[in-house]
Amino acid sequence: MSKVSDKLIENYENYMSQVNDLPDNACSLSKVILDENSTFSKSKDERKEGDIGIDGIYITQHQIAMKWFMKLILSNEGSGLFPGQESLGNFSCIDVGSQVPFVATMAAFANFIVVDPALNLGKEGWGSVPDLGLTFVDNEGQNLSFINENTMCIVTSMHAIEHFGLGRYGDSIDPLGDIRAIQEFNRILRVGGWFIGSAPIVKEGDEHVSFHKNRLYSVNVLRNLLENNGFEILEDIVATTTDAIKKTVANYGGGGEYTFSANYITPIEYEKAILYWQDKKLEKANSEELTNTDSAYIWLARKKPAQEANLENE
Repeated sequence: MSKVSDKLIENYENYMSQVNDLPDNACSLSKVILDENSTFSKSKDERKEGDIGIDGIYITQHQIAMKWFMKLILSNEGSGLFPGQESLGNFSCIDVGSQVPFVATMAAFANFIVVDPALNLGKEGWGSVPDLGLTFVDNEGQNLSFINENTMCIVTSMHAIEHFGLGRYGDSIDPLGDIRAIQEFNRILRVGGWFIGSAPIVKEGDEHVSFHKNRLYSVNVLRNLLENNGFEILEDIVATTTDAIKKTVANYGGGGEYTFSANYITPIEYEKAILYWQDKKLEKANSEELTNTDSAYIWLARKKPAQEANLENE
């Protein structure tokens, strides 16, 4: 049996002392049970200054992706393209590898198939949560053979393709895992269907595989991956958490000028920032601040017609 922390005991005794000084039934609940296994979350003193307890890249990419997703939902309202919880068991949206709470939020507006090789769904390999508009499938992005071609309207895959084929999440070892997955996404999408995704980036020339953690791309490598495999990029942005990139609002909330660390910038701004750091020879910015956790490329792309894609690849 683990030892109960002194801090927990101290807080419990303080709480009960205050309860005993109160009139009967003053508290919302009168019964108090000490949970000896309860732990403490990170305290203010344990956090670095400015730490608000979130992953800036994931929060940013999810917010941007949700804006694009809702724009597509609203612009196609009434078209029947996106069956939702009023049409259980019907799907035109699929996610591969994103965080499930993010996908579950999107599923409030359109039913989603969630694909993840790390799931343990028994012999059948799938399971549904109809009330939430979700069906889970134990599979890999490189092999979506259970879905017919030209049937999906949206594919989402946030901060995931960099892992495909590296084995970290129980997937098969495949050096072409990311490429095969993008090709599979293109195969299952209808012509004109949308692919919303993201992946970590570093400056051009530093791209590499960090086995078996992930692949680190550059903006141009990802653009070429998409365009060479049947996609046209409609919108893109770079999420970043480095303090080296600043933005200024002239009159923030009526309180005057406010400068802050950028959460997202354009790909052109990202490239300019890298050149600036190189010119200034800021070793810290070049080596520590431009890691895979600091920047990610986020895109909204559409599937090109086959003829158009073939002409570009000739």
